[in-house]
Amino acid sequence: MKKRILTSSLLAAIIAVSACGNSAKPAATTGPKPESTSAAHDETQTEAASAAETGAAAEEKADDTGFEVTKTVIYTGINDKKYYLEDAVEVNEEWGMATYDTALVRVSTGTYHDSETEPDLFTPDEFIYSGEKAELGTVYQVKKDDVMGDLKIASAETQISFIKNDETGEYISMPFYSCTKIDGDITVTGVLRYYFDEQYAIASGDLVFVPDASYKGLPLSFSPSGMYEDYGVTSFDMKETIPEDGGYGDTYYAGGICVYSDAPRLRLGNILQDDALKSNSDLTTLLDGAKADCSKRVEVTLTNLQLEWSDQFGSDHSSAVIKSIKGI
Repeated sequence: MKKRILTSSLLAAIIAVSACGNSAKPAATTGPKPESTSAAHDETQTEAASAAETGAAAEEKADDTGFEVTKTVIYTGINDKKYYLEDAVEVNEEWGMATYDTALVRVSTGTYHDSETEPDLFTPDEFIYSGEKAELGTVYQVKKDDVMGDLKIASAETQISFIKNDETGEYISMPFYSCTKIDGDITVTGVLRYYFDEQYAIASGDLVFVPDASYKGLPLSFSPSGMYEDYGVTSFDMKETIPEDGGYGDTYYAGGICVYSDAPRLRLGNILQDDALKSNSDLTTLLDGAKADCSKRVEVTLTNLQLEWSDQFGSDHSSAVIKSIKGI
Protein backbone atom coordinates (compact mmCIF):
# COMPACT_ATOMS: atom_id res chain seq x y z
CA MET A 1 0.00 0.00 0.00
CA LYS A 2 1.24 3.45 -0.81
CA LYS A 3 2.23 5.31 2.35
CA ARG A 4 1.20 8.90 3.09
CA ILE A 5 0.99 11.13 6.13
CA LEU A 6 -2.62 11.55 7.30
CA THR A 7 -4.11 14.57 8.99
CA SER A 8 -5.26 13.79 12.50
CA SER A 9 -8.90 14.31 11.60
CA LEU A 10 -8.68 12.04 8.57
CA LEU A 11 -7.01 9.32 10.62
CA ALA A 12 -9.63 9.62 13.36
CA ALA A 13 -12.44 9.55 10.82
CA ILE A 14 -11.04 6.43 9.15
CA ILE A 15 -10.82 4.68 12.49
CA ALA A 16 -14.28 5.64 13.70
CA VAL A 17 -16.31 6.55 10.61
CA SER A 18 -20.06 6.21 11.01
CA ALA A 19 -23.17 7.06 9.03
CA CYS A 20 -25.34 9.83 10.47
CA GLY A 21 -28.89 10.82 9.54
CA ASN A 22 -31.13 13.84 9.63
CA SER A 23 -34.80 13.23 8.95
CA ALA A 24 -35.92 16.86 9.13
CA LYS A 25 -37.96 18.31 6.30
CA PRO A 26 -36.67 21.29 4.32
CA ALA A 27 -37.21 24.62 6.05
CA ALA A 28 -39.09 27.25 4.06
CA THR A 29 -37.03 30.27 3.11
CA THR A 30 -38.02 33.84 2.38
CA GLY A 31 -34.72 34.92 0.87
CA PRO A 32 -33.65 34.47 -2.74
CA LYS A 33 -34.43 30.91 -3.79
CA PRO A 34 -31.24 29.12 -4.82
CA GLU A 35 -31.26 27.35 -8.15
CA SER A 36 -28.71 25.54 -10.22
CA THR A 37 -28.40 26.50 -13.85
CA SER A 38 -27.04 23.07 -14.75
CA ALA A 39 -29.32 20.07 -14.86
CA ALA A 40 -26.37 17.94 -13.82
CA HIS A 41 -26.36 19.51 -10.34
CA ASP A 42 -29.02 17.58 -8.47
CA GLU A 43 -30.77 19.16 -5.50
CA THR A 44 -30.46 16.78 -2.58
CA GLN A 45 -32.99 16.17 0.17
CA THR A 46 -32.52 16.87 3.86
CA GLU A 47 -31.89 13.28 4.95
CA ALA A 48 -28.14 13.08 5.51
CA ALA A 49 -26.24 9.80 5.33
CA SER A 50 -22.51 9.35 4.81
CA ALA A 51 -19.65 6.89 5.08
CA ALA A 52 -16.09 6.58 3.86
CA GLU A 53 -15.81 4.44 0.74
CA THR A 54 -13.94 1.32 1.86
CA GLY A 55 -15.60 -1.31 -0.31
CA ALA A 56 -15.61 -1.79 -4.08
CA ALA A 57 -13.29 0.51 -5.96
CA ALA A 58 -15.46 0.87 -9.05
CA GLU A 59 -19.10 1.18 -10.07
CA GLU A 60 -20.60 0.22 -13.39
CA LYS A 61 -22.97 2.58 -15.18
CA ALA A 62 -24.68 2.14 -18.55
CA ASP A 63 -24.39 4.94 -21.10
CA ASP A 64 -26.86 5.77 -23.89
CA THR A 65 -25.27 3.20 -26.24
CA GLY A 66 -25.88 0.36 -23.83
CA PHE A 67 -22.19 -0.24 -23.17
CA GLU A 68 -21.13 -0.68 -19.57
CA VAL A 69 -18.94 2.24 -18.44
CA THR A 70 -16.79 1.69 -15.37
CA LYS A 71 -15.92 4.67 -13.13
CA THR A 72 -13.88 4.54 -9.98
CA VAL A 73 -15.65 5.60 -6.79
CA ILE A 74 -13.13 7.01 -4.32
CA TYR A 75 -15.63 8.51 -1.84
CA THR A 76 -19.32 8.48 -1.03
CA GLY A 77 -20.59 11.45 0.98
CA ILE A 78 -23.84 13.03 2.08
CA ASN A 79 -27.03 11.67 0.48
CA ASP A 80 -25.00 8.99 -1.30
CA LYS A 81 -23.12 11.59 -3.33
CA LYS A 82 -20.37 9.70 -5.15
CA TYR A 83 -17.03 11.19 -6.16
CA TYR A 84 -15.49 9.44 -9.17
CA LEU A 85 -11.76 9.53 -9.75
CA GLU A 86 -12.33 10.10 -13.48
CA ASP A 87 -14.42 13.24 -12.78
CA ALA A 88 -11.64 15.00 -10.87
CA VAL A 89 -10.06 17.99 -12.60
CA GLU A 90 -6.76 17.17 -10.91
CA VAL A 91 -5.40 14.06 -9.21
CA ASN A 92 -2.18 14.04 -7.20
CA GLU A 93 -1.40 10.38 -6.60
CA GLU A 94 1.71 11.19 -4.55
CA TRP A 95 -0.21 13.23 -1.99
CA GLY A 96 -3.46 11.30 -2.36
CA MET A 97 -5.62 14.27 -3.34
CA ALA A 98 -8.40 14.50 -5.93
CA THR A 99 -9.77 17.96 -6.78
CA TYR A 100 -13.24 18.61 -8.23
CA ASP A 101 -14.72 21.77 -9.75
CA THR A 102 -17.94 21.51 -7.74
CA ALA A 103 -18.90 22.11 -4.10
CA LEU A 104 -21.83 21.34 -1.85
CA VAL A 105 -23.57 24.21 -0.06
CA ARG A 106 -26.57 24.23 2.24
CA VAL A 107 -29.08 27.06 2.54
CA SER A 108 -29.56 28.96 5.80
CA THR A 109 -32.81 28.27 7.63
CA GLY A 110 -32.64 31.67 9.35
CA THR A 111 -32.58 30.18 12.86
CA TYR A 112 -31.30 32.85 15.27
CA HIS A 113 -31.25 33.44 19.05
CA ASP A 114 -29.24 35.81 21.28
CA SER A 115 -28.66 36.38 24.98
CA GLU A 116 -30.20 39.86 25.01
CA THR A 117 -33.66 38.73 23.91
CA GLU A 118 -33.55 35.14 25.23
CA PRO A 119 -31.08 35.00 28.14
CA ASP A 120 -32.42 31.68 29.43
CA LEU A 121 -31.00 29.90 26.39
CA PHE A 122 -27.41 30.81 27.25
CA THR A 123 -25.04 29.94 30.12
CA PRO A 124 -22.23 32.35 29.21
CA ASP A 125 -19.77 31.46 31.98
CA GLU A 126 -19.79 27.85 30.76
CA PHE A 127 -20.15 28.73 27.05
CA ILE A 128 -23.32 26.67 26.75
CA TYR A 129 -26.25 27.31 24.38
CA SER A 130 -29.33 25.18 25.12
CA GLY A 131 -31.84 26.40 22.52
CA GLU A 132 -32.95 24.98 19.19
CA LYS A 133 -30.37 24.34 16.52
CA ALA A 134 -30.68 24.51 12.77
CA GLU A 135 -31.39 21.45 10.69
CA LEU A 136 -29.61 20.59 7.47
CA GLY A 137 -32.17 22.26 5.23
CA THR A 138 -31.71 22.32 1.47
CA VAL A 139 -28.44 21.25 -0.12
CA TYR A 140 -27.14 22.10 -3.61
CA GLN A 141 -24.14 21.02 -5.62
CA VAL A 142 -22.81 24.09 -7.40
CA LYS A 143 -20.11 24.95 -9.90
CA LYS A 144 -18.80 28.06 -11.66
CA ASP A 145 -21.47 30.29 -13.27
CA ASP A 146 -24.39 28.66 -11.42
CA VAL A 147 -26.89 31.18 -10.05
CA MET A 148 -28.36 31.31 -6.54
CA GLY A 149 -30.96 34.04 -6.40
CA ASP A 150 -29.11 37.32 -7.03
CA LEU A 151 -25.73 35.67 -6.51
CA LYS A 152 -23.48 33.93 -9.00
CA ILE A 153 -20.94 31.21 -8.28
CA ALA A 154 -17.49 32.54 -9.20
CA SER A 155 -15.76 29.21 -8.53
CA ALA A 156 -16.25 25.96 -6.64
CA GLU A 157 -13.77 23.37 -5.43
CA THR A 158 -13.79 20.19 -3.38
CA GLN A 159 -10.72 18.18 -2.42
CA ILE A 160 -10.96 14.54 -1.41
CA SER A 161 -7.99 13.02 0.44
CA PHE A 162 -7.48 9.34 -0.26
CA ILE A 163 -5.25 6.34 0.29
CA LYS A 164 -5.28 3.58 -2.31
CA ASN A 165 -4.43 -0.02 -1.65
CA ASP A 166 -2.49 -0.89 -4.80
CA GLU A 167 -3.06 -4.60 -4.29
CA THR A 168 -6.85 -4.53 -3.92
CA GLY A 169 -7.61 -1.25 -5.70
CA GLU A 170 -9.73 -0.12 -2.73
CA TYR A 171 -9.80 3.48 -1.48
CA ILE A 172 -10.03 4.90 2.02
CA SER A 173 -11.05 8.54 1.63
CA MET A 174 -12.36 11.60 3.45
CA PRO A 175 -13.20 15.19 2.45
CA PHE A 176 -10.25 17.51 3.00
CA TYR A 177 -11.36 20.96 1.80
CA SER A 178 -14.11 22.77 -0.08
CA CYS A 179 -14.49 26.38 -1.17
CA THR A 180 -17.29 28.28 -2.93
CA LYS A 181 -16.57 31.84 -4.06
CA ILE A 182 -19.54 34.12 -4.68
CA ASP A 183 -19.96 37.01 -7.11
CA GLY A 184 -22.33 39.73 -5.93
CA ASP A 185 -23.08 41.70 -2.78
CA ILE A 186 -25.24 40.86 0.22
CA THR A 187 -26.58 43.26 2.84
CA VAL A 188 -27.22 41.63 6.20
CA THR A 189 -27.37 42.49 9.90
CA GLY A 190 -25.67 40.76 12.78
CA VAL A 191 -22.97 40.93 15.46
CA LEU A 192 -19.46 42.19 14.65
CA ARG A 193 -16.69 41.28 17.08
CA TYR A 194 -13.44 43.24 17.12
CA TYR A 195 -10.42 41.69 18.82
CA PHE A 196 -7.76 44.08 20.02
CA ASP A 197 -6.23 41.42 22.25
CA GLU A 198 -4.76 38.33 20.63
CA GLN A 199 -6.43 34.97 21.26
CA TYR A 200 -5.98 31.41 20.06
CA ALA A 201 -6.42 31.50 16.24
CA ILE A 202 -7.28 35.22 16.55
CA ALA A 203 -4.75 37.98 15.80
CA SER A 204 -4.86 41.46 17.29
CA GLY A 205 -7.02 43.56 14.97
CA ASP A 206 -9.19 40.73 13.60
CA LEU A 207 -12.82 41.36 12.69
CA VAL A 208 -15.29 38.46 12.91
CA PHE A 209 -18.94 38.82 11.89
CA VAL A 210 -21.90 36.51 12.56
CA PRO A 211 -25.06 37.39 10.60
CA ASP A 212 -28.47 37.04 12.24
CA ALA A 213 -31.75 35.78 10.71
CA SER A 214 -31.25 38.21 7.81
CA TYR A 215 -28.97 35.55 6.29
CA LYS A 216 -31.96 33.25 5.72
CA GLY A 217 -31.98 31.69 2.25
CA LEU A 218 -28.28 32.36 1.58
CA PRO A 219 -25.58 29.68 1.10
CA LEU A 220 -23.27 28.20 3.72
CA SER A 221 -20.42 25.72 3.58
CA PHE A 222 -20.57 22.43 5.47
CA SER A 223 -18.86 19.06 5.61
CA PRO A 224 -19.46 17.05 2.41
CA SER A 225 -19.48 13.91 4.55
CA GLY A 226 -22.74 14.66 6.35
CA MET A 227 -21.19 13.24 9.51
CA TYR A 228 -21.72 16.43 11.50
CA GLU A 229 -25.30 17.44 12.36
CA ASP A 230 -24.39 20.44 14.51
CA TYR A 231 -25.26 23.15 11.99
CA GLY A 232 -25.07 26.86 12.69
CA VAL A 233 -22.66 28.96 14.76
CA THR A 234 -22.57 29.61 18.50
CA SER A 235 -20.60 32.77 19.28
CA PHE A 236 -19.82 33.93 22.82
CA ASP A 237 -18.14 37.16 23.89
CA MET A 238 -15.01 35.53 25.21
CA LYS A 239 -11.51 36.62 26.14
CA GLU A 240 -8.37 34.62 26.72
CA THR A 241 -5.49 35.18 29.08
CA ILE A 242 -2.12 34.82 27.36
CA PRO A 243 0.50 33.22 29.66
CA GLU A 244 4.02 34.59 29.59
CA ASP A 245 5.42 31.21 28.55
CA GLY A 246 3.34 31.35 25.36
CA GLY A 247 1.22 28.31 26.24
CA TYR A 248 -2.55 28.00 26.32
CA GLY A 249 -4.38 30.55 28.42
CA ASP A 250 -7.68 30.51 30.30
CA THR A 251 -10.82 31.53 28.41
CA TYR A 252 -13.53 33.49 30.18
CA TYR A 253 -16.80 35.28 29.39
CA ALA A 254 -16.27 39.01 28.76
CA GLY A 255 -19.87 40.08 29.46
CA GLY A 256 -21.16 40.94 25.98
CA ILE A 257 -23.87 39.50 23.73
CA CYS A 258 -23.88 35.78 22.91
CA VAL A 259 -25.58 34.45 19.78
CA TYR A 260 -26.59 31.30 17.97
CA SER A 261 -27.19 31.71 14.24
CA ASP A 262 -27.64 29.49 11.21
CA ALA A 263 -25.13 31.60 9.31
CA PRO A 264 -21.41 31.52 8.60
CA ARG A 265 -18.82 32.97 10.95
CA LEU A 266 -17.15 35.39 8.54
CA ARG A 267 -13.65 36.78 8.89
CA LEU A 268 -13.70 40.36 7.58
CA GLY A 269 -9.99 41.12 7.73
CA ASN A 270 -7.64 42.79 10.18
CA ILE A 271 -8.03 46.50 10.85
CA LEU A 272 -4.44 46.86 12.07
CA GLN A 273 -2.96 45.24 8.96
CA ASP A 274 -5.37 46.07 6.12
CA ASP A 275 -4.95 49.65 4.82
CA ALA A 276 -8.50 49.76 3.42
CA LEU A 277 -9.97 48.84 6.81
CA LYS A 278 -7.55 51.09 8.68
CA SER A 279 -8.64 54.09 6.60
CA ASN A 280 -12.38 53.34 6.96
CA SER A 281 -13.42 56.11 9.37
CA ASP A 282 -16.97 54.74 9.71
CA LEU A 283 -15.56 51.42 10.90
CA THR A 284 -13.03 52.97 13.28
CA THR A 285 -15.71 55.18 14.82
CA LEU A 286 -18.08 52.23 15.13
CA LEU A 287 -15.37 50.33 17.03
CA ASP A 288 -14.82 53.21 19.49
CA GLY A 289 -11.40 53.94 18.03
CA ALA A 290 -10.42 50.27 17.76
CA LYS A 291 -8.39 50.44 21.00
CA ALA A 292 -10.10 47.60 22.85
CA ASP A 293 -12.18 44.47 22.30
CA CYS A 294 -15.82 45.18 21.52
CA SER A 295 -18.97 43.66 20.01
CA LYS A 296 -21.41 45.74 17.95
CA ARG A 297 -24.71 45.17 16.18
CA VAL A 298 -24.25 46.27 12.60
CA GLU A 299 -25.74 46.39 9.14
CA VAL A 300 -23.08 45.55 6.59
CA THR A 301 -22.86 45.15 2.83
CA LEU A 302 -20.38 42.43 1.97
CA THR A 303 -18.69 41.39 -1.26
CA ASN A 304 -16.21 38.65 -2.25
CA LEU A 305 -18.04 36.10 -0.10
CA GLN A 306 -15.89 32.97 0.24
CA LEU A 307 -17.45 29.95 1.93
CA GLU A 308 -14.79 27.48 3.09
CA TRP A 309 -14.82 24.16 4.90
CA SER A 310 -11.78 22.16 5.94
CA ASP A 311 -11.18 19.05 8.00
CA GLN A 312 -9.07 21.12 10.40
CA PHE A 313 -11.09 24.32 10.86
CA GLY A 314 -14.60 23.39 9.74
CA SER A 315 -16.26 26.51 8.32
CA ASP A 316 -14.43 28.96 10.60
CA HIS A 317 -12.26 30.38 7.82
CA SER A 318 -15.10 31.61 5.62
CA SER A 319 -14.59 35.26 4.76
CA ALA A 320 -15.91 38.38 3.04
CA VAL A 321 -14.91 41.99 2.33
CA ILE A 322 -16.69 45.00 3.85
CA LYS A 323 -18.21 47.30 1.25
CA SER A 324 -20.12 49.50 3.69
CA ILE A 325 -21.01 49.25 7.38
CA LYS A 326 -23.03 51.07 10.04
CA GLY A 327 -24.13 50.46 13.61
CA ILE A 328 -27.75 49.60 14.44
